[in-house]
Amino acid sequence: MTDTLQIGDRVKRVGFDNQYVVIGTEGTVIAEPDENCVMVKWDGLAEKAGVEAAYNLPTFVEKIMPTQTFKVGDRVKTPYYGSGVITEINHIGECRVKHNAADDNLLDTEHGWYPARCLTVIPQPPQFIHQGQTGDTPESIAAEHASNNQSVLPATNAERKAIPLATGVLDYFPAALVEVAKVSKIGSDQHHPGQPLHWERGKSMDQADTLLRHFLERGTFDTDGTRHSAKVAWRALALLQIELEAEGAPVSRGSRECV
Repeated sequence: MTDTLQIGDRVKRVGFDNQYVVIGTEGTVIAEPDENCVMVKWDGLAEKAGVEAAYNLPTFVEKIMPTQTFKVGDRVKTPYYGSGVITEINHIGECRVKHNAADDNLLDTEHGWYPARCLTVIPQPPQFIHQGQTGDTPESIAAEHASNNQSVLPATNAERKAIPLATGVLDYFPAALVEVAKVSKIGSDQHHPGQPLHWERGKSMDQADTLLRHFLERGTFDTDGTRHSAKVAWRALALLQIELEAEGAPVSRGSRECV
């Protein structure tokens, strides 16, 4: 058993039920195993037994095969504080996550450590996203996106005429879209003041949960002066845009990757 275990492996208890570690409990190997013992940090043991780790006979632990792997830079969903970016991975496979302040009311500099089993990778669209650079202008960003030669519209005239963007969207919801535009401007100024208006994709990515939080307060105003209902609409549009991009639509020209 020990020749297949190494530091950072996830294991579960399969034998010797005692007051400290019960059968089925999961934990992480924190020291190089040998033929006589395996040092394991068992999940929840600190709270239940007042100790951090326990020595175990090799025959009483079984390796849990990983279902997903992580690397620094991955965007992940955490169990308590929304989404964020992995900034560090320690020797036992725990991940340090920089949270998105807009998701959880934490400062951008605050981090948290999580066992890998508690995290879920957030898939990112494979298409081009502009990398923010000093000296960017709306025109230079648009030109860079245009170089990808992609369009959100169909190729034929007949198909294009069946998509009434002006009469079917702008003319339907003019006042509502004005409020959505206010949300975009305030959000852009909040996250990167002084820069051209853009949607920084790494900020506040938990669209569905955030949408519902604003929906609960629909009909009222948020602390920044915008309507919660307008933020519901903004989040719904963001959710749909990301969904379509994942299916092959080009990334919006107003988007930048969080760097």
